[in-house]
Amino acid sequence: AVVSTQSTGNAKWHPKCFTCYMCSTELSGGFVVHQGRPTCKPCAARARAEADSKYLCAQCNHIIDTEHLTFKGEPYHPHHFDCFDCHRPLTHRAKELHAHLFCHSCYDTKEISVCAACKKPIEGRAVSALEKKWHPEHFVCGHCERPFAGERFYEHGTMAYCELHYRKLFGDPCFYCCKSAADE
Repeated sequence: AVVSTQSTGNAKWHPKCFTCYMCSTELSGGFVVHQGRPTCKPCAARARAEADSKYLCAQCNHIIDTEHLTFKGEPYHPHHFDCFDCHRPLTHRAKELHAHLFCHSCYDTKEISVCAACKKPIEGRAVSALEKKWHPEHFVCGHCERPFAGERFYEHGTMAYCELHYRKLFGDPCFYCCKSAADE
């Protein structure tokens, strides 16, 4: 059997060779011509969205002409989702927490730790130090800004320091409490 189409200049293909030029999917379920080549409908829609600097909804594969909602890193029309708590329809301003979407009202009722450095919510691992919470990559030496990454830190006032900079700035630390031995 041979596939022949008028829309591609009467070109002929073996059925298994008749594939989308963008993703190589077999085109047995229909196609569109994009830049003179046979293309599957999802790839053609994605190309149109990119050409117009718009997003393509990850659920329905239609161009998003209004504000989009981002969920798990993908763009969607907001009308595809309801709030996980109150079940009201969501807008583009929905917030994601623990793999669920929430309206602003419900999101604000969650007890969410906020990073002391970047002021953004902390999901997953956190560092508790200096009576605050931090994203691990944001808990850094107050002098050289190198992350502690599980290494020992030394306090002085409201700041944390690596051992090298603590010693340079404040002298030797107490072996027991890690605070400046010169303070008392």
